[in-house]
Amino acid sequence: MALQRRYVDEFGATHTAAYIRVDHIDLIPNEAVNIRMQVFHNADARSKSDASLQKTALLTHSYSVTGTDFNTFFADTVLDDEDKNIVKQSYAYLKASGSPIDFTSSTTDV
Repeated sequence: MALQRRYVDEFGATHTAAYIRVDHIDLIPNEAVNIRMQVFHNADARSKSDASLQKTALLTHSYSVTGTDFNTFFADTVLDDEDKNIVKQSYAYLKASGSPIDFTSSTTDV
């Protein structure tokens, strides 16, 4: 599971099919979720088939989800749903979040 979208990096270079993946998730029960995501130039730069070919991420960013957002995406009552888990909900949170990348539009699940 990952996201794909157009991404303009800090140097102004445009990556038309940037590949965004959740790299790490920490859950503090009933309190917070920390999500670390990485942005790669494209899916090939991520190189799932051979880790030695993976390129350096263009951006690594961490989110700390607390309060209302935590209750909306990660509360026990949400994660109890059969079709939801912490990974799916992390991507759902990213798609609803606007910082540092606005994933709310023109984002594709891949």
